[in-house]
Amino acid sequence: MTFDVEITSMLGDDGQPAIRPVDVPDEAIHKALGSPPTYAWRERRIEAHAVLDLVFHYGQNDFQPLPFYSVSVGDVIRVGEGRFRVERVGFERIA
Repeated sequence: MTFDVEITSMLGDDGQPAIRPVDVPDEAIHKALGSPPTYAWRERRIEAHAVLDLVFHYGQNDFQPLPFYSVSVGDVIRVGEGRFRVERVGFERIA
């Protein structure tokens, strides 16, 4: 499954953050949530944070080298209709 991450330290010509696609293997999601996942996890805090942890992990250039910075504090992960800012510890839902 692919998630979009707003890389807030990389602004485009329009002043908007660059969007880094982060591919999280389905197997990793299944392992974190149980197989097969119900996808109702978007509504449950614990499971959503498990997925956010995976997006952060796979958003590092060590795992998926891309011409973007790695996902880091202040970046915003888009999950479904929600947006979650990466904090020093954990994530904060901002929309």
